[in-house]
Amino acid sequence: MKALALSLALFSLLTTDVWAKNCRNSQPCGNSCISWNKTCRIGISSYVAPTPTIRTPSPTTSHETAVASDLYVQDNDTYSVNSPNHTARRLRRMAFGEMVRAYQQVGDWIRISEPGQPDEWITRQSLTLSKPPHSPAQSEKPPLKYELSEPKDVIAWSHAQTDAAFTYALPSRTAPRLRRLVLGEKLPVYELMGDWARITPAGADEEWVIRRYLGI
Repeated sequence: MKALALSLALFSLLTTDVWAKNCRNSQPCGNSCISWNKTCRIGISSYVAPTPTIRTPSPTTSHETAVASDLYVQDNDTYSVNSPNHTARRLRRMAFGEMVRAYQQVGDWIRISEPGQPDEWITRQSLTLSKPPHSPAQSEKPPLKYELSEPKDVIAWSHAQTDAAFTYALPSRTAPRLRRLVLGEKLPVYELMGDWARITPAGADEEWVIRRYLGI
């Protein structure tokens, strides 16, 4: 037993001497020695975890929405324009109750032209989801502001041919506008002056209309 213990102690001493002799001025690294200013990489994994890629979703524009539905014009004085703003060029007058297809919404504007076609826009407040039953201009005729004079003072009777015309305080386009005509409105004519017709009797506030809008 003592002989076995002595043998083990001697083996340990010899092993230590070998390392001390071989790596006296350096550091052990596996089965060899390396300089102290180097790093032993034996037993150290060289795997480097890849940096994860974070995909940021593309931002969406909150004021622009794709839509596809049928709407109806609910205003008698609505025009389509070539871009979604109030200073854009007018394209055409929309008919009351006209059905349009909405393809895109930008803010308060609806694009009613098909993809690939020239832009045509209309304001959202001019449209409704259900077809309006009748035209306000045709059903709500304003009351006359004066009593009609005797028939002898009326030289002709006429009917408004459009609801896009105005009456004026004088027979001139530069005169102040007074009101918009109602389509089909029956009007007396008291005086003709060139291209103009006076529709108010003598003594009342003058109202003039361009004759062609009265069909005379």
